[in-house]
Amino acid sequence: MAKFRVTPRSHSSLQDWVAEEKGYFANEGLTDFDLVVRRVGFEEGYENPLGPDQLPVQTSGAYEAGVRNPSTNSDLGRVSNVNTFCHWAVNMATGGGHGLMWAHAYSWTISGLYVPPESPIQTARDLANVEVAVGYHSGSHFSTLLSMEKFLKPEEINLKFVGGPNDRMGLLLDRKVPAANGLGVPCEILAQNGFRKIVDNSFIQGFLISGDVDPEDAARYFRALRRAQQDIDLDAQPYKHYLLEYSIPPKYHEYVKEVEALAVPTRIVFEEYTKEMYEETRQWMDSRQLFDAEQVTQSKTSYEEALMR
Repeated sequence: MAKFRVTPRSHSSLQDWVAEEKGYFANEGLTDFDLVVRRVGFEEGYENPLGPDQLPVQTSGAYEAGVRNPSTNSDLGRVSNVNTFCHWAVNMATGGGHGLMWAHAYSWTISGLYVPPESPIQTARDLANVEVAVGYHSGSHFSTLLSMEKFLKPEEINLKFVGGPNDRMGLLLDRKVPAANGLGVPCEILAQNGFRKIVDNSFIQGFLISGDVDPEDAARYFRALRRAQQDIDLDAQPYKHYLLEYSIPPKYHEYVKEVEALAVPTRIVFEEYTKEMYEETRQWMDSRQLFDAEQVTQSKTSYEEALMR
């Protein structure tokens, strides 16, 4: 069996680092294991090819990353057996046979729509026709639409696809967008700098696992994460330095007023991702025509076939 590798995502990595620090992976019997170091900001983000005075245009997101190869981390070119994406993207990817979703856990992550302190936008309705920065085919795209459609007409929703969580945070800090989806640690940094949350989003992440993983190895991995989550729940302060080290690009460190005041951005929920959740999510995406006809046609795997158990 090949080495079990995990590359923690920027907005969901705290549990992995705590489990590694405490030796939980080894204790659970996951001995041939590699936690790939990924310092966000060196690999994530990009220079805008359109120039500094124009917003970047993003045409590929979490779904495309999962479909390309769920066992390959495209940022590092390293094999990763577990990738964490929004559950909308994982739903579509596994529905097309691109890996399997872990059935026994999912994550909840802080997310919302933010505006600068001086913005005239005060309420959710004030976002009508306002350009809101999100990531294409990623959780920020889907969670923003899910929230905004509750109080705006479809024609009043104006989404701009510009990049990942740190890209969007940077655009807000530089006042290049009037509003943006904040996700994970960037939400905390924006709040510490006076940015206001106008709308709170519902944001769930799923775990996309490559098809060659031994289910028992996956179970060992998640048992270790569960122990780490319990440690974080009891007292998160000893571990918050990982957020600064791995989740916040160095160019944004000056905006972190207090590391101790940062909230833990993601909590792993050790409950079933049920058939009802899977099918309701798929129906919502299909009804909004968020993917083209070919992608929808290719993603018809049943719940039972899409999950690793």
